[in-house]
Amino acid sequence: MKHYLTLLIVSLLTVSSMQAQSRYDLNADGAVNVGDVTVLVNEILGKGGSQTAVYEVCPDENHPHIINMGEAGLWLCCNLGSSHYVEPGTYFAWGDKDAARTIFSADNYAYYDKAKSACQDLGADISGSKYDVAMAYNPSYRTPTQAQFEKLLKTCSQFWADNETAKGAFLFSPDAGILFLPAGGFKVDDEHNENGIAGYYWTSSLWHDNVGMGASICVLNGDPATNYGEERWRGLNIRPIVMDPCDLNNDGQVNVGDVTKLVNVILGKEADESVDAAVEAGLCPDTHHPHVIDMGVAGKWACCNVDVDSPTEWGYSGYYAWGETFQGKSRYDETTYKYKGKDIGTDFSGNPEYDVATKNWDTSWAMPTAEQSQALIENCTYEWTSIDGKQGGLFTAPNGKKIFLPAKGWFGYNGQYNIIIAEGNAGYYWTASSKDAKSSQAYAFSFNGSSNPRYNVQNDRTEGLTIRPVAR
Repeated sequence: MKHYLTLLIVSLLTVSSMQAQSRYDLNADGAVNVGDVTVLVNEILGKGGSQTAVYEVCPDENHPHIINMGEAGLWLCCNLGSSHYVEPGTYFAWGDKDAARTIFSADNYAYYDKAKSACQDLGADISGSKYDVAMAYNPSYRTPTQAQFEKLLKTCSQFWADNETAKGAFLFSPDAGILFLPAGGFKVDDEHNENGIAGYYWTSSLWHDNVGMGASICVLNGDPATNYGEERWRGLNIRPIVMDPCDLNNDGQVNVGDVTKLVNVILGKEADESVDAAVEAGLCPDTHHPHVIDMGVAGKWACCNVDVDSPTEWGYSGYYAWGETFQGKSRYDETTYKYKGKDIGTDFSGNPEYDVATKNWDTSWAMPTAEQSQALIENCTYEWTSIDGKQGGLFTAPNGKKIFLPAKGWFGYNGQYNIIIAEGNAGYYWTASSKDAKSSQAYAFSFNGSSNPRYNVQNDRTEGLTIRPVAR
């Protein structure tokens, strides 16, 4: 195999480089070329170091970490939506990215056809597709396939923990990697079942080709983990597997097949599907978001929203009530609003107690004030446009710099469950300002397909709006 790989490298010496910010740029030199083949070959031959930070156990409280489970691959230390590995995290219906859902039934499942009384066919396996909830959180995450989850269980020994700190299954790999799967139960309708007794985890696979059922993994006290078929609208947890950056053909291994994939991308025989849309559109210099975009008189703004990884990322994360620093609430109304009737000031920009940009990123970022949003709108040209298939507002400063704000609408409560309103039709973004500390409203700025965006819009504090930080 070494001789074959050497011939591949030699044959590419005259190939011109393809300029792109890409997952295929393994040596991070800004181009996809023969240098990346060399990195990949060295990785296969054991001469290169892993390109992913791998921890055998969690070294600190800054979750999530990537856990190397040896033959079973790389896994996150905690579930989607959790901040610690002992927490169950968010519950999802199969293929449904709604992180704020509280009712799990066929009636409110996004992919249930009521007219046909049947689930829509999303394919036999949704790993890596637009229905993959894990990938919506991070491009390198995947909902594990049934085979990947089964391999994890087959190669690991299990120990059940049942105490005040943790209820669930520890998995120990022969390579010293450790995972903990919380026993978070599952949700049907508005009921939470078997919490603390068993853990139910979605895989990306259908259950025996049954369009209405997804394959799940159940961990139960005293018993080895078991495969189950679950109705797709049920609420289960998700534990993501992490893609190795050198596994370019997504087959779960790093081998000569990845070299072939990379060669074909360089030669233009296959599309580079990982090129960042924001880089292609000239919004950002590279894929290492967030960037500080200096808009001159319009101020310095982040290239992307809080809780997303790129300027054009959609997903169902990043919605917050005014002054709250947590999301995924059961309902966005006054019954769950943390600061109902409380005075938290008229401007908390930069205060991590209320400013989610400062809390989630760092002190160099903050939510914009009403004055800063006004400066953006008054000093920039505005265009309603689509980038990477996402509708939103493009703001261009006099110095030529641009930021794109996706039109993700807002989260509200309709009396039964949370709903996203005006998704794809309008953008609503919080500022850190309010006119009156005792008011039930605060300032936001908004835009849609009309020619003029609006600033200092009075908006109900309890609703979940998106947030675009400014640099301090």
